[in-house]
Amino acid sequence: MIGQETTNKLRQRLVSTPLGQGLLRAKLQLAYPESGHAIYLARAIQGWLSDPEADRLYKLAKYHTPEINPVVVEIGSWKGKSSSVIAAGLRDKQNARLFCLDPFGIDESPEYQERYYSALLETENDVLAIFKHNLQQCGVASIATPIKGYSFEIIDGWTTPIDFLFIDANHEYEAVLRDFVLWSPLVKVGGIVALHDTGHWQGPTRVMQEKLISPNYSEVQSVDTLAWAHKNEL
Repeated sequence: MIGQETTNKLRQRLVSTPLGQGLLRAKLQLAYPESGHAIYLARAIQGWLSDPEADRLYKLAKYHTPEINPVVVEIGSWKGKSSSVIAAGLRDKQNARLFCLDPFGIDESPEYQERYYSALLETENDVLAIFKHNLQQCGVASIATPIKGYSFEIIDGWTTPIDFLFIDANHEYEAVLRDFVLWSPLVKVGGIVALHDTGHWQGPTRVMQEKLISPNYSEVQSVDTLAWAHKNEL
C-alpha cells in the first residue's frame, strides 16, 4: 500500500510536469470559469491568497467598479499575487488603474521584517523588480502601477477618489486601523472596502467588526478570510 507521504510526493511531481500544469489549468477553469486563468497565473506568484479569495477579488474588480476610469488601491502588494487577479478583473475596462502601495521588502515593523520577510529576501532582495516581472508575466502590467513606500506617507497629497480599496498590509490592529482611517474617506459612495486575513489575524478582524458596520457600510460579506462591504450614502 502506498503511504500518504509517497502519494503527496507523486502528486507534487505530477503538478510540476507540463501534463500536471495542463490538468491544473483545466481544473481551475472548470471551478472558476471567469477567473480560472488569472488564478492559474497567480498561483505561480509567492504570496498568501486562496483560490476562492482570488476569484472574489477578480469579481469585485470586474463587477463592482465603473466601466470607465475605475480606480483601485491595494495597500500591501508584496510580489503581486493579489494584484494580478485584481488587475485581470479590470482588464476590459476603459482607462482602468490599480495602484499597488507597498514598501516592497522593508516592513515598518522590525518584528514583522524578521519573522516574515527576512528569510524570503535572502536570495531575492529586489521585490519591486519581482513584482513588475510577475505582473508582466500575467499580462496586466499596463494596469497596475506600483508605488513604493508606506501607505501613511503616500496618502499625503492623494486626492483621487477610489472605487475599490483593498487593505492587506501590516496586520497589527493599529496599522490596519490607520490604513482604514486614512484611506476609506477617499472611497466613493457605493465603493468597496475589503480586508484580508479577517478571522485569522486580530488586526483586520477587529477593524472589520468596528468599522465595516451600519450605517456607514452595507452588511459584510466574506469568502475564506477576505471580507468586504459597500460604502453607504449617509
